[in-house]
Amino acid sequence: MPRFLALMAAIAAPVCLGGCDLAAAGPFMPPILPGVGFPLTGVVLDANTRLPIGGATVQSGFGSTITDGNGHFNLYGGLGSREVSCSRAGYTAVTDGDVDPNLGGDLQFELQPVFSSEQSLPTRFLQLAGPVTGLPANAPALVTFGGQFAPISNGLYQLDFGAQVPGKAFSAVMAWGTTNGAVNVPNQSFNFTSFYYLVKNWEMGDNVPAGHHDFTLATPLKSADMVSTSVKYGNVTPTFASVQTEILLDFGVLGSVTVARATASNQAIPVPKVTGLKYDIVGTAINAAGNGISTVQLTTNDPSQATFQLLGIPKITSPANNAKGAGQRPTFAWTPVPQDDVLYMITLTEENEGTKWVGRTRHSEIQYPGFSQGDINGGALRTDKKYTWTLDVIDALGATDLPTSKAGPVPVKPYRIRQRRAVVQNNGFTP
Repeated sequence: MPRFLALMAAIAAPVCLGGCDLAAAGPFMPPILPGVGFPLTGVVLDANTRLPIGGATVQSGFGSTITDGNGHFNLYGGLGSREVSCSRAGYTAVTDGDVDPNLGGDLQFELQPVFSSEQSLPTRFLQLAGPVTGLPANAPALVTFGGQFAPISNGLYQLDFGAQVPGKAFSAVMAWGTTNGAVNVPNQSFNFTSFYYLVKNWEMGDNVPAGHHDFTLATPLKSADMVSTSVKYGNVTPTFASVQTEILLDFGVLGSVTVARATASNQAIPVPKVTGLKYDIVGTAINAAGNGISTVQLTTNDPSQATFQLLGIPKITSPANNAKGAGQRPTFAWTPVPQDDVLYMITLTEENEGTKWVGRTRHSEIQYPGFSQGDINGGALRTDKKYTWTLDVIDALGATDLPTSKAGPVPVKPYRIRQRRAVVQNNGFTP
């Protein structure tokens, strides 16, 4: 969670360990009290409305306090602790794991509501059908639109598409061509051997007949050039049992098209080369138990060979999962990535309940704060529930790593933006 400098017009009296008032406290917080901790002030806001949240619990170490009606809080942080946590019924709990104990200072927490008040959009339908000209006879081929794929058989195609959209107009990329392998079969290699595309705007219907359109895919004389790439994984074994790479051609707001899939490290992958577009190269590795998944995504305009170092599966320490007290205040730890300026974000979700807690830190471990049992987002983690925790690595990128936004031609300087994620799914805590 980003920390911001909060200007406080008036600060209420601070609360010390155990909730007792400090007799010496005046309208401003003293620098530090021996044996107590460092002073913190701040405000808690609703992430959507930006309105203050009263009655939220803020805690550090053994100290805790409650925000006032304006969302403000004063607190003495725990000695030796860098973590400050905030929770409120109806919101996802958050931990800031990088508070400097020597500086203290002002914090701003933005809590995300657990339940959204947004109304669902209506589902509308689109059915596209017609002949495809110009492709070799009897060659395996398919057409794709809006993430849906359909085979081309005997020179004909029919593609059914449905989506929740606010209006009836829908624009996306239609792509088609000859193929090798099956795109809809998991763990099977796939690629285009010829690739064609166009941008179309269609009117969707409230049912399939109303959204039906006959459209001929007239294949041009020249297809996109095909280039060969490969992705090498540096740490697949012994942690992971299998690895898979998908390459998507990114058309921006018009969506992405899956153009290739490989099921082994360092495997040659043919992809269409389209100047001016970017590629999302997504690597996925699964551990032998089947409950741990590590993914890495590289966004680039240069689909040349890439080498990935997968993020290790986050583990539970102090106490271990089968030790006494496991699930009360577990610490999540992981192997840091070989970069200096990164932020780690771990998200804990409970089955049938949604997101329970989010922690952010620049270190390689963070502890679940263990809020009071009275808080619907807090309390010890239950032994009768299954949990999923997700670790994301956010790289701090400089401006030179991103394509320029100046007017003029699309930049040709190669750029690469990397994201990593590791997930442990449906794990229980032993009492």
